[in-house]
Amino acid sequence: MNKYFMLFVVLLIVLGLLLFSVNTENTATNASATDLTKATSKVNDIQTENIVMMEILKRGLRDYNEVVDAVANHLETRVSIEVYTVLKGDDKSASMKAIEIKEKAIQIITNNKSIKIPKDRYFIYVYDHNGDDLIESEYDDALIPEIHSFGKKLTNKIPRDYSKAMALKNGDITPTSITKKQRDKIERFMENVKNKKPDFIRFTQFTSFGHAVITEYQFNGKLIYYRSDSSRDKLGQLRKGKSDVYEDYCKQLVPDSIKSYLTNCLKSKTIEF
Repeated sequence: MNKYFMLFVVLLIVLGLLLFSVNTENTATNASATDLTKATSKVNDIQTENIVMMEILKRGLRDYNEVVDAVANHLETRVSIEVYTVLKGDDKSASMKAIEIKEKAIQIITNNKSIKIPKDRYFIYVYDHNGDDLIESEYDDALIPEIHSFGKKLTNKIPRDYSKAMALKNGDITPTSITKKQRDKIERFMENVKNKKPDFIRFTQFTSFGHAVITEYQFNGKLIYYRSDSSRDKLGQLRKGKSDVYEDYCKQLVPDSIKSYLTNCLKSKTIEF
């Protein structure tokens, strides 16, 4: 009798553990689903705000015959505004007109009470007819001596022929096939920047022909050195700018749930991270 009773007790314990496991798994799944729903809802809300903001911008800038189009990109921590014009960059009055348009755009956005982002997180781009930004980036003069004393660079150390296997072996981030380990590395880099701890990270993308496009970020404890190298991209499939290599120095890395970015840079207003 005791034997059967003990067997019955064991079965009850096993059944209880199974039910607990299923319940825990369901709870975790529900939590993940809830988080995903919230994130999706947040993205949808921001996309809706972008559409509304673009319409407000276009109406507000309609008195400027030079303006062809206006695009607003509202992220979690910044508002990026791109104004396209027929202005000619070599015209001396173009820069003054661009500044006027910029100030008007800021005024339009700040009057929109639904946007809670501080004014210093507005990034305005006014492009001429060739697509060049007419507004020069503003930077702190203190950057110059910090750049001169940056220290040894860890960038541009890979061979010309660089394969995906080599990139993975070197611990590069491969954006099109990112792994959990790589995500952890990105988060660690961001945490190190926050804590003023030097770090280095490399992102490597590959064209359909297998050509590597390299983006590197090196933090020395004060400044982030950014280097984008598309010189291996012979057909320009993934080229980001007009030149093969673009370099900049930035003071700040801003976390954003949609797209984190560098700011307070020497050349650029913002750089995606």
